[in-house]
Amino acid sequence: EAHATARFAATATPDQIRQLMIALEGFEQALSEPMPQRLLVDHARVFFDLILDGCANQVICDVLRGLTARISMLRSKSMSLSGRAVDSAKEMRAIAEAIAKHDPDMAQAAAKNHVCSARNAAQQVLEKQMTARPSALRKTD
Repeated sequence: EAHATARFAATATPDQIRQLMIALEGFEQALSEPMPQRLLVDHARVFFDLILDGCANQVICDVLRGLTARISMLRSKSMSLSGRAVDSAKEMRAIAEAIAKHDPDMAQAAAKNHVCSARNAAQQVLEKQMTARPSALRKTD
């Protein structure tokens, strides 16, 4: 994603940037919904699909789109962590602003930061689930 983001920042058209900002605004608006997790995942997918579509590298697109189901599952896990969606919105805004400035290095750094933060959040959620599972499986007498 970071490399795709850098490529997109170098070549994004004004219309592509406008579409990216609309997708980001949808994500940010979903934060105020009562049960936003599914909406947040959907808006994040649209945001990153725009980046993939605009990166002009079919290999990157094919590889990342091949991982779409796993990425969506991990997004859903990370968004369930308290405060993660707000942090994600800030990270996505940093990505969008770097793209709007046509700054590939800043865009790549922002995307790397986002991916690392999302990975850490998803890992925390998965670890909690793994430690909770054994107690749920214990038999009661």
